[in-house]
Amino acid sequence: MLDCLLSHIKSNRSRLVIAALVLAALVVAFGTTPLAYADEETTETVAATETKADDKDATDDKNKDAKADEKSTDAKADEKSTVAEAEEAVAAAAEDQQAPAAKAKEGPKGSSLMGNDLLWADRKIELTEYKAANDVIGAGETIIVKDSNAAGSYRLSGRVIKLTNSKAGEAITLAGQELTVADSTANAIALAGQTASFSGVTGDLWIYADKAVIDGLVTGDVHIAANSIEIGENAQIDGTLSGKTDSQPKIADGAVIAENKLEIVETPDEPADFMSAIDPIFLAVNVASCLFIALLAEWVASDHTAGAGTLLKKSVGGYLGAAVLGTIVVLLLIVLLCVPIVTIPASLAALLAVCAIALVSNGFTAAALGRLIFPNMGRFKSAILMGILVGLLCGLPYVGAPVRGLAFLFMMGYAIRSLRVGMLQRREERNQEVVQF
Repeated sequence: MLDCLLSHIKSNRSRLVIAALVLAALVVAFGTTPLAYADEETTETVAATETKADDKDATDDKNKDAKADEKSTDAKADEKSTVAEAEEAVAAAAEDQQAPAAKAKEGPKGSSLMGNDLLWADRKIELTEYKAANDVIGAGETIIVKDSNAAGSYRLSGRVIKLTNSKAGEAITLAGQELTVADSTANAIALAGQTASFSGVTGDLWIYADKAVIDGLVTGDVHIAANSIEIGENAQIDGTLSGKTDSQPKIADGAVIAENKLEIVETPDEPADFMSAIDPIFLAVNVASCLFIALLAEWVASDHTAGAGTLLKKSVGGYLGAAVLGTIVVLLLIVLLCVPIVTIPASLAALLAVCAIALVSNGFTAAALGRLIFPNMGRFKSAILMGILVGLLCGLPYVGAPVRGLAFLFMMGYAIRSLRVGMLQRREERNQEVVQF
């Protein structure tokens, strides 16, 4: 059967070839070409649609990115602006803080700086429209401060000081002869001088002067010690006015004082009576001790009391001059002997000797003067009389100290002269012994 088919195909080969060619032409003409074209058009349409969609998405993405970039740029600009404003504010604050220091560094001519403190010492000081970073410390004959500010305190000393329309962050302290604080402000003010005047505003006020004037606002207390006090009509003291004065203060009608505890101490015009200044106990002790030592000196050392009177009779000026010079030398010797450790005992012994002379000098002087003034009277009688007289003089006010001083010099002079005479006698005795040998 297969062979028949093959033989049939071979016999009709030409026809089959023609038919196949015709069929292929039809297929190519009506089937393949339209389908391919449709597929291509569809593909292009889809591709175009996808391209448009992609372009739209890209455009949207670009728009979103642009908006995001704009927002980021705006945010960064705002942040930079905020940072710049903050930096400018910090710089401005720093400049404000450093302004006083910068001004202080420029300091007035003739002044100097110690840290942030202004130091100024001159015969005349004038400080106008100055801002100090801390304290203003000055000393001079005349000091004038106007329209100035100090972050710390004003500490000024001089003969005339005037502080006008100025401000202190802490306190104002002035010491001198004529002190004036006018229309100025501080937490506390202290004035010490002959005359002191205050007007302005302060927390607490201290015034120590012969004459004090208050004509300002004091929100705290006022402590005052003055002979004369004047409180003006603009004065207002919210705290307590306390202190002492010698006279009734002058208080104006408009003055306001919350609490007045000022004490008026009246000084007596007449001085104390001489007799009222005498201490009877002290007087009795001096008389008794002088009398006892005078009698003891006449009993134990009558030769020395007589010799002292004789030396004084020969030359009063020479005797007292030698006594003063000898006393000075002895005191200096005591001081010098304290320097080396080895000679300290000698210094103490000399000091004890001087103290002993001071204790018995009144009685010894009384006995010697008794022998000199009353030569015909018995030595004990003259010692009693002069002991009572010298004891009374030593116990009286005003004259007792000079009398005791003269008595000490009298006995010191005799003691030094006796030592000198004794040394000369010993030297002569030694010389005689050497000659005899």
